[in-house]
Amino acid sequence: MKVILLKIYVLFLFLFFSFALVDGAGRKARRYRPGTVALREIRQYQKSTDLLLRKLPFARLVKEIAMDYIQKDFTTESGLRWQSHAILALQEAAEAYLVHLFEDA
Repeated sequence: MKVILLKIYVLFLFLFFSFALVDGAGRKARRYRPGTVALREIRQYQKSTDLLLRKLPFARLVKEIAMDYIQKDFTTESGLRWQSHAILALQEAAEAYLVHLFEDA
């Protein structure tokens, strides 16, 4: 019984991964040489000027960190209030810092 279940499991894995390598038209998916896709993505990100991090998760992180550093005297019942331009400026500065950090790596 275990041998039959093992064979069925192996067959399932084979079929699953073989279908994963086929595109919508039934052709085999294109495999690029190692590094080709990475270089394409580098060129794409160098051409773009949009932000790389999502805005809402970054804003939540900034607000959470700020709440750790402020005293309870300065908070209102709903917490600190932030201007959207202030969070956007922090995000621009953080991404510029990270890009510069990774350029030197």
